[in-house]
Amino acid sequence: MRQFIAIFLMLTSLRVYSAQSEVSYVCTVEDSVGFIYEKGIWKVSQFDMSKDLFLIRKLKKNDPGFENKKAKPYGVFAFHKKIPDMFCSTYEQTTMFLCSGLGDLKFSSETGRFLRTYPFGYIDSDEDNNISPKIMRGRCSVTKMDDQFRKSMGSDSIDFHHSSFGPE
Repeated sequence: MRQFIAIFLMLTSLRVYSAQSEVSYVCTVEDSVGFIYEKGIWKVSQFDMSKDLFLIRKLKKNDPGFENKKAKPYGVFAFHKKIPDMFCSTYEQTTMFLCSGLGDLKFSSETGRFLRTYPFGYIDSDEDNNISPKIMRGRCSVTKMDDQFRKSMGSDSIDFHHSSFGPE
């Protein structure tokens, strides 16, 4: 439901871009596969991560990691979270974002596609926990973050100025 509301608001908003807007990316997981520990053995499993939205945006002055902004100017933020899960490098010659932290993420701003890994739970913990390693694929859409809207909704909320990438 949360994903439907976010998409609906993105598509129906008619707000005018402000001069203080910046480009960011709202990302949704389309598929997720990995391993789950059940009844004493590890099994291949699919996970429904479709409600787990995240945002890739430039780091701001008060963000953790801002002091390293020259090396990694972007952060990956879980929706409505103030601390990034990952920090990202980009290169002028490419449209690729290379992110690391709680897993890894590779994102192309040209295609809007990403691959994200979460490697924790198999090699680094007991077998009787709920942590499952997984790989996710999905798409990100360009959005504009407006400072006034961000302040009204919390620093990591998004403004719903939206444009999709091309066909799949």
